[in-house]
Amino acid sequence: MEKRWSPLGYFSFGCVLYEMLTGRRAFQGENKFGIAAAVLSKEPQALRDLVSAVPRSLERIVEKCLRKKLLDRWQDMETSSCCFRM
Repeated sequence: MEKRWSPLGYFSFGCVLYEMLTGRRAFQGENKFGIAAAVLSKEPQALRDLVSAVPRSLERIVEKCLRKKLLDRWQDMETSSCCFRM
């Protein structure tokens, strides 16, 4: 059986990658409810605003991972693998 990433896995990956690159969380809140509300209603600050040296290709990967709509994210590793080759 082939293991596949789900769109939710990409969102989590995007959150971790964003924090690794910027040193801050993509979604801010005073508690877990505030963070959940931010995930649902706000966009993270642009990576380039926080770290100007981030390559545009990496910025696009993070942006796609953090899209709100599930269908706007990659659906499996086959469709995303070309973007992760740098």
